Amino acid sequence: MSDIKVGDLVDLKPEVMFGPIGPPLKVTRITRNWLYARREGRLAVAVQVRIGDVTPARTDEVAA
Repeated sequence: MSDIKVGDLVDLKPEVMFGPIGPPLKVTRITRNWLYARREGRLAVAVQVRIGDVTPARTDEVAA
């Protein structure tokens, strides 16, 4: 199991995206097999993906 927790920022792996999804998503809920994440604002989106289909967001982009 990954070390991702609720509130963390995550990126989707390229193989599960249909196209660019934009900035990182914030994890809102984690169940046994699924991870729920969302981003609000102008580029709002909500996703439900398998836990293995995300990676922790790169912090160098967030800090810059």
